[in-house]
Amino acid sequence: MKKIFTIFIIIGLFIPFSSVKAQSIDELNRQLQELFAKRTTLSKQILTSRQKAAEKKAEAERIAKEIKNLEAVIISTEQKISTLGVQIVEKEGTISTKTQEIVQKESELNKEITKQYDTIKVIYEIGSSNSILSLITSNSISEAVDKTSYLSALEARLEKNIAEINRLKDELIKQKEDLQKQRNELESIKTEQQKFKFGLDRQKDTKRGLLKDVRVQQAEFEKIVEDAKKEYTNINSELYRITESARSRNKRTGDKKVGDMVFSWPNSGAITANFGVPTPVQSYHTGTDIDGQIGDSILAASDGTVSFTGGSSTYGYGLYIKLDHGSGVETLYGHLSGFTVSEGDTVKRGELIGYMGNTGFAIAFGSGDGSHLHFEVREDGVPVNPLIYLP
Repeated sequence: MKKIFTIFIIIGLFIPFSSVKAQSIDELNRQLQELFAKRTTLSKQILTSRQKAAEKKAEAERIAKEIKNLEAVIISTEQKISTLGVQIVEKEGTISTKTQEIVQKESELNKEITKQYDTIKVIYEIGSSNSILSLITSNSISEAVDKTSYLSALEARLEKNIAEINRLKDELIKQKEDLQKQRNELESIKTEQQKFKFGLDRQKDTKRGLLKDVRVQQAEFEKIVEDAKKEYTNINSELYRITESARSRNKRTGDKKVGDMVFSWPNSGAITANFGVPTPVQSYHTGTDIDGQIGDSILAASDGTVSFTGGSSTYGYGLYIKLDHGSGVETLYGHLSGFTVSEGDTVKRGELIGYMGNTGFAIAFGSGDGSHLHFEVREDGVPVNPLIYLP
């Protein structure tokens, strides 16, 4: 089997926290962009390897199902072979019985033939003189005729007995031949079933070998994913260290007017994933991820109405809020740990609406607990780059 080699992204730039303060904002931003680019490459690798691992898993499941089906056919074939074996033994027993009956009939036939031979011998030894003697000793012609008729009838009866025994013997021989033919046919079917089972066993062994190889490949792809995720976390940790310093000198503050609406940042944390880039859970990121800690304040990015609060703590966006700002513009705040508003509430820009968390498909970042804000802006339901609206 061809070995799958893992290509890892080696992060060559790790900046000690003590030296970060001495660097300019431009230099920090350049380093951040390099790390973002490396992380994007890792994200693509994670997505590709995860897909390949899933394909290998599906292939392994398909092969395992085929093996299970083969095993069912093999068991059925073994049962047929066993049944045929029993039938063959039964036929052989019946053939043995018929053989004994034939031997018995042959013995009876020999006795009848001997008996007839002895009788005929006596008749012919007496010959015609007996016929004359019968006439002399008989009281009448009719009595002599009766004695002669008796001898003829006796001879005829013996011949009839011999014919009947021969008929029964021939019938038994025919039955034996038919049974032998049936037995041979069963033996032939049994042989074919044994050949069929042998072929099934070979298929099963081949598929077992293939299944083993596929599972090895699946495990290798899964290892690539796990190793890449660890490297992804290392990059995130470095991003966190750099942005912690940069954030203190480059606070995400102020506001921006877009049409009739004014927007500001929902949280001042560092950006950890931009719009449109691949992430370990999305091939195309539909929002901007902002770093922070569980419990950090999440603010309304603009005036609006709460159109949704809810979600799942273990799936997708996790717990999230949607605000309707009018004119088809909505904002979404994902992976929250809690809400301070309810559906139908009217909120103002900068008003507290919830708290940062790591619910849903949050990927570990910085401290490793995955806490961050997934922030989306949608126009008529379609996600757009939030930086269009943010200052």
